[in-house]
Amino acid sequence: MKRSVRRTLTALTSALLAATVLAPLAGATPTGRPDTGAATRYTPPAPQWGTCELPRLQRAGAECADLVVPLDWDRPRGKKITIAVSRKVHTDSDYKGMIAVNPGGPGGSGLVYPVLGASIPDGVGAKFDWYGFDPRGVGSSEPSLSCDPDYAGQDYDRPNYVPDRTAEGRANEAWWRKTTSDYARACARADAKELLPHMRTVDVARDLDALRRAVGEKKLNYYGFSYGTYLGQVYATLFPQQTGKMVWDGVLDADNAFYEANLEQDVAFDANLDRYFAYLAARDDHFGLGTDPAAIKKGYYSLRERLDDEPAADGLLAPTNSTTRC
Repeated sequence: MKRSVRRTLTALTSALLAATVLAPLAGATPTGRPDTGAATRYTPPAPQWGTCELPRLQRAGAECADLVVPLDWDRPRGKKITIAVSRKVHTDSDYKGMIAVNPGGPGGSGLVYPVLGASIPDGVGAKFDWYGFDPRGVGSSEPSLSCDPDYAGQDYDRPNYVPDRTAEGRANEAWWRKTTSDYARACARADAKELLPHMRTVDVARDLDALRRAVGEKKLNYYGFSYGTYLGQVYATLFPQQTGKMVWDGVLDADNAFYEANLEQDVAFDANLDRYFAYLAARDDHFGLGTDPAAIKKGYYSLRERLDDEPAADGLLAPTNSTTRC
């Protein structure tokens, strides 16, 4: 197991064993106040657990079900949608409660994540029921929202998005602007209009609390990655009394979500890439790329330029499919 992964799992073990309950986090919602409205007055039917479709979940002995929640949490008696959920129940008699997992995104599928419990050291994972879920509008949840399923297309040789002031660069920028605008227009279609107003983080947080109520747990324990940490912050703000143990991996600053956070993230990505070049240079005997980090970096970007001119693997490997410089 890689050392960084082991450190993360060990930290998770310590956090799960601790009985720390997080206080509400101001600023995570427009009001920063606990949710005392319709979302707390609706309890969905108990999930009907059955066989999962994903082979990995089947091999792990997980179960799957659909969670019925309101499309509009302000109108809990109105139209319903379903959230695809999965679980792997505890095998240790010292039961500690449920853990829901969100991998981030926003919009990442989390249905496979009950398997995470098996990776937690010292048998701690076996003390919990692990829950994965596809957030509303995502993956196996219904309806599943994709304004334009062909947005990415089959042509992986898309225009390079590294800033470029040449005529080619301006043409690339125009292509990206048009593609993005076309996607936005596709989202205005009638079949997307109904769901889009109810795809906020607060809606997903209320879905999470509905899952907690549906399975009869008093507290929601939670593990979130990246954007999933933001979802955890919002949940803790809306439902402070129901917030149990929380582990946040790669915490997103709620005060800078989301455009500013992405810009800050790009700077960090670039710095980490330089650290990676230094790592490679320090291990020339293993990687054979030389001992000069600057030369390795130059070679990397030269390779990117060559791939931009002539993509490899029948067009499947191009700069738009690899790390880009910010």
